[in-house]
Amino acid sequence: MFHEWSLVLFTVLVQMAAGAMLLAPVAALTCLTGASGSGNAAGSAACPRVRRISRGVALVAAPVMVASLLISLLHLGTPLNAPKTLLHLGSSWLSREILFTGLLALCAVLLAVAEGRGKGASPVLRVAGALAAAACLLSMTNVYMLRTVPAWNGPLTPLAFVAAALLLGAGVVAVAALWPQADATEGEAPRHGVTAPALAALVTLAALAVHALALLAAMPGRVVPGGMGLATAHLILLALGAGVLLAAALRARVADMPAALRLAGLALALALAGELAGRVLFFGLYARMGL
Repeated sequence: MFHEWSLVLFTVLVQMAAGAMLLAPVAALTCLTGASGSGNAAGSAACPRVRRISRGVALVAAPVMVASLLISLLHLGTPLNAPKTLLHLGSSWLSREILFTGLLALCAVLLAVAEGRGKGASPVLRVAGALAAAACLLSMTNVYMLRTVPAWNGPLTPLAFVAAALLLGAGVVAVAALWPQADATEGEAPRHGVTAPALAALVTLAALAVHALALLAAMPGRVVPGGMGLATAHLILLALGAGVLLAAALRARVADMPAALRLAGLALALALAGELAGRVLFFGLYARMGL
């Protein structure tokens, strides 16, 4: 089985941060849309709610990205030579991955700092973070689309990476939306607070289906030692995470926010464990053919 744990942790953590930064603007937009249809009072309360989602996502993504960059150095023989790879941006997806991962980390840190201030981050910075997240996912996916590794050079890689980003990102967004904030007003209606967790649950279910398709596309004829056990654990943990996140959305709907937050945190932990098992399986499928 694959023993490069630095790559397992790096890819999963980066995809979690990227997925959260991609989904945060979507969740914020749904909050604004729901509030705009409920009168001026609800609309005025939507901006703090949007900021809470963006702030929570940034406060998770920033340390996760910094930790991911440090973990990635463990895979390098000479870490000080890493900046030299940027000289090959025109021809190397690995160089582009390094560039966009660094940009994503920078955007996450800037967002965390900006969201902690009075007026919050500008929409331009939030959009820049989402674009950096998309570019990071695209470059990371292409790094592993290798013609000499048939198990990776197919639907498994893009399906697994995008599904992981959406699933983990949805969990982060749900926790951020439910996390209690000091700026919450006492009379703020909780019913719009269910929008983000409900959206996250739907995204999680869709990502779970994509994961199942990816495994079906990759596993036949390419079973690795312990592969079936990892695949089973992977899908079971993700399914449990999706179910718990649905329960969190239902608890939020009846305004039981503390219980909803605990359930959302548990769902994120289950999804993270499931993705780690799946990523070990992914790297275990490595088998180079030809030159």
